[in-house]
Amino acid sequence: MKNVETITNPLILIAEDESALSGVLKSKLARHGFVVETAADGVEALEKIRRIKPQLVLLDLIMPNKNGFQVLEEVKADPEIKDVKVVVFSNLNQDEDRERAKKMGALDFLVKSDLGINEVVGRVNGFLGRPSVSSVPPAAAETP
Repeated sequence: MKNVETITNPLILIAEDESALSGVLKSKLARHGFVVETAADGVEALEKIRRIKPQLVLLDLIMPNKNGFQVLEEVKADPEIKDVKVVVFSNLNQDEDRERAKKMGALDFLVKSDLGINEVVGRVNGFLGRPSVSSVPPAAAETP
């Protein structure tokens, strides 16, 4: 009998050392149908990428233990995880940083201070080929 693949909600990893921001992002993405994991530093991010193989990683560049560039370099060099989509999500806004990240294989470079949470959710949907939803799904909106 042929193995039937089940459709699951996309798995996102937020690699961000600021817990308040990662918490808000995790909550908002979960309300939009994503399964979300977080990592507070570069070492934890790499471990989780290897273990859970997320569909998308939102990767901060300035993190403890390993910075985002080091994480991106290791991801793209590892045949097991090189195809994981990585979007840099940082407050670094220098052209050199953008160019470096894209040359290293980042799908895109988002500047935290330029985007609201809803815009980030919309971009994540776009990166994964999902329709962008600007409001909370009806089931979540009905929750008291």
